Amino acid sequence: MKIDRTIAPDAFELKNIPVIPAQEHHLTNGMKLHYINAGSEELMRLEFIFDAGTNREPKPLIANACNFLLNAGTTKSSSIELMEQIDFYGAYFQQDVTFDKASITLYTLNKYLSETLTIVLDILRNSIFPEAEIKTYQENTKQRLAINLEKNDFLAKRNFNHLLFGANHPYGKMLTSKDCDELTQSDLIHFFKENYQLANCKIIAAGLISDQEINTIDELISTIPLSSKLLPALDLIKPAPAQKILIEKPDALQSAIRIGKLIGNKTHPDYIDLIVLNTLLGGYFGSRLMANIREDKGYTYGIGSGIASTLDTGFFYIATEVGADVCEAALKEIYFEIEKLKTTLVPESELDLVKNYLLGSYLGSIENVFSYADKYKAIYPYGLDYSYYTTYFTRVKTINSQRIMDLANKYFVSGSLTEVVVGKK
Repeated sequence: MKIDRTIAPDAFELKNIPVIPAQEHHLTNGMKLHYINAGSEELMRLEFIFDAGTNREPKPLIANACNFLLNAGTTKSSSIELMEQIDFYGAYFQQDVTFDKASITLYTLNKYLSETLTIVLDILRNSIFPEAEIKTYQENTKQRLAINLEKNDFLAKRNFNHLLFGANHPYGKMLTSKDCDELTQSDLIHFFKENYQLANCKIIAAGLISDQEINTIDELISTIPLSSKLLPALDLIKPAPAQKILIEKPDALQSAIRIGKLIGNKTHPDYIDLIVLNTLLGGYFGSRLMANIREDKGYTYGIGSGIASTLDTGFFYIATEVGADVCEAALKEIYFEIEKLKTTLVPESELDLVKNYLLGSYLGSIENVFSYADKYKAIYPYGLDYSYYTTYFTRVKTINSQRIMDLANKYFVSGSLTEVVVGKK
């Protein structure tokens, strides 16, 4: 059959897309295993997620250093031996730190789950943070920091966070070379013992999971006693007045711009609607900021906006790098697009395009069993359930232009946005 490629395929309306929910199994030691059984390959992902993000660190760098150096050696094996053991079984070990959480993730073939999980549990129980490995980490971090401090976009981001969250909040602290030098083995061991306890852990498994895999996980993890110690409550972020700063670099060819403000997180009733507003403004390639500042004016290779959610707040931001000679003009156009959203209703055709983009992106984000686990990870820290995704789908489909204008007027009040420019203005 010959296809006439001059004729576009039929369009259809996306219906609500169900998400495979995580199931729950109580382990013998009292922990809960959250798992999603799907897929066709004898492969699984096992994640250990701890309340050990940067919001928990007593001073800069500790959270990232502790997570990175978890596999630097244990009482049983060196870092090289650990990696050789993981590689021998064709497994993969991954670490990550965010504002609120830290995780270690194991990708393994089901038939080697017992062997690879034993290695991971050795790391979680017996990491020793060797001095030589810490020294190497310090030097590498200092070198990366020195390189990054020459980059305007890096300076804009870190100064933006500093202004937005405050100098005394972990999110707003700015790492220095001195912080790297002052990192000690005792810092890491203390942070590890306080924040990497299984009682302070969410275990999420995804893959082709049968009773055999669940029993293996239970047998190994339940040999570890749980601590009853609770982590202390964290100080909430205190909103700071909006500020505008210029960090001058007279020889700069490009200026980095970052603009934004604190908003609510995923639990806020406006959050989903703000995702639509953000996408319209700068959240995808066809956004207004891209159309104006890149396509029409040619001031930049790329500009975008985003919304991020943390446990006690959320924030909106616009980020770009523009030619230093057009920085002032670019800022003018950014604020022009913001004001336009406040005064002129978005055409239905444009809003429909954004809706279809968001719904299509949502559909595309569910591609395998690990994607379903990611959907669970995105909601559980906030106390949300799967109805969040049903609500997301409905709200995106039904939002109208008047709601967009109302949100713009509510959140983009004149003088409410923090602005950082690095370079020349």
